[in-house]
Amino acid sequence: MTPFENWRVRTKLIVITLPFIALVTMLEAGAVYVRETASLERKLAQRAQNISTQIMADRKYYTSVVLPRAVELPPRLAAPQFRDEPP
Repeated sequence: MTPFENWRVRTKLIVITLPFIALVTMLEAGAVYVRETASLERKLAQRAQNISTQIMADRKYYTSVVLPRAVELPPRLAAPQFRDEPP
């Protein structure tokens, strides 16, 4: 007589189904991981594209609006002015 024969039916069912439950759980966890990883990669790629577009728009605005205005302004402060003034 082996020790397995002395177990109750419930115990035998638990021992038999436990590896199956663990396997299904691990497979589902792997599937969720792959799905979430792919989703995160898509979101990060979209975010990088949005940031790139915003940077390009800011550069275009800076070169077309801010720089021409700065060039037109007369220079008001210069480094020699600060050196000549007493503290």
